[in-house]
Order: sequence, then structure tokens, then C-alpha cells
Amino acid sequence: MTREERLLVLAVAAYRREHGVGPAWRAVGRVFGWSHGELEGRMFAARRAGLVTFDRRPGSLDVPPAVLRRALAEQRAGGGEGAGP
Repeated sequence: MTREERLLVLAVAAYRREHGVGPAWRAVGRVFGWSHGELEGRMFAARRAGLVTFDRRPGSLDVPPAVLRRALAEQRAGGGEGAGP
């Protein structure tokens, strides 16, 4: 998992824990500095990689529990693969 992927997973999980729903895509894009076109490509790539789940419903963005555990373990271990976003 790259640093950016890990940060995405952790951000989505934290938002969902705090608000009870997943964040809006546009909010994710703003946090990561992604353009609208880039956001769509990255979100679908993250879903294909199994890092996030979502459907057409607002607030559906989520993280599978096993992926969250892996991201937390990598974060505690000092970051894992990838130095930058």
C-alpha cells in the first residue's frame, strides 16, 4: 500500500467513524488536491484494488475492515511503501 493509499484509507475510515457515513468524493478530492477528473480515476482505481467500497448512494464510501487493519499496522510501523502521495 502506498503512502497516499494508506492516507486515503485512514481518512475515509476516520470520517465514517466520526459522522456515521462516508465522506463525499469532492471532500476527498479537496483534501488530496485532486482535480475532478483525477478524483474519479483514483477512486475507481482504489475500489478495483480493494482499498475502498462504494456505490451510487451518497455517503456509501467505506473501507473494508481488513484494509483498515493493514493501513493502521503500516502507519504504526512507520509508513510502509512509498515516500510521497
